[in-house]
Amino acid sequence: MTEPRNNRRSSDYTEAEKRALIGPGLTLNGVEARADGCRNDFATVTRRGDHLSAEFAWSIIENARTNNTDLRS
Repeated sequence: MTEPRNNRRSSDYTEAEKRALIGPGLTLNGVEARADGCRNDFATVTRRGDHLSAEFAWSIIENARTNNTDLRS
């Protein structure tokens, strides 16, 4: 059974909640990455090494952290 998804809109997240979600500990297309942009509507996830980046809704970042899943762009 799959984990339930968080369907919150990015605009529903407070800056403090976003701040708790930023930082390293994510993967983007299988490469270590970090999330930034707690003052933005969407998180910017940047890969380590080649600095490829993509924007994701904050609920996607929260789900990836909670379920330890890889982000895909």
